[in-house]
Amino acid sequence: MPKKTAEGKDVSIDLLTKMLVFQLFSMGVPQDKIAKTVGKSKTWVNDLLKGIPKGGKTDGGKKKG
Repeated sequence: MPKKTAEGKDVSIDLLTKMLVFQLFSMGVPQDKIAKTVGKSKTWVNDLLKGIPKGGKTDGGKKKG
């Protein structure tokens, strides 16, 4: 029996949705288009991606210059 989230959805579907969001974001797709693609609100997508640098790149906490 598949595990369910609090909303009653299959955990696997929830995980795959989040993975798709991260993949699309790393490819530079705007958050509003990601939200429409996965059928979630832009706020949900924004909350999920909070703290992740655009394009998936990081400077390791170092400032340039």
